[in-house]
Amino acid sequence: FDHILPKGMDHILFVLGLFFLSTYLRPLLWQITAFTLAHTVTLALG
Repeated sequence: FDHILPKGMDHILFVLGLFFLSTYLRPLLWQITAFTLAHTVTLALG
């Protein structure tokens, strides 16, 4: 968790960017879920 807060501001800005650029809630939830799953896989493999 330390790599996300406070050092991983890029993660937070990415999710906020998705939030502000999305016009509908359902695609936003899919995008955030896909990002979270992909990030979890990379952490598990690394």
